[in-house]
Amino acid sequence: MNALLPDVIAAEPVERKFAKAQKSGAIKSLDAAAQLAEAEQIGAITAEERKLLERVRAATMEFIDVDDFDPAELPAAMPRAKPGLRSVA
Repeated sequence: MNALLPDVIAAEPVERKFAKAQKSGAIKSLDAAAQLAEAEQIGAITAEERKLLERVRAATMEFIDVDDFDPAELPAAMPRAKPGLRSVA
């Protein structure tokens, strides 16, 4: 994770350039990979910046996916026996 920090910091201004191109409507694609390719095609980012964003985004997803669990494995997803009615009298 620490090895990725310089790339994340370097990617921040590139992400801003990319977001600006998106907000302007210059990028029409809906898929993330296609958006990066389109941003490079229209000159919003360079090929090197595109590779940087792809690398940082892939690493980010790898870190996020660490906490991806199957719902059946989680105790909260297990069915519980319903408590019976108690008499108060």
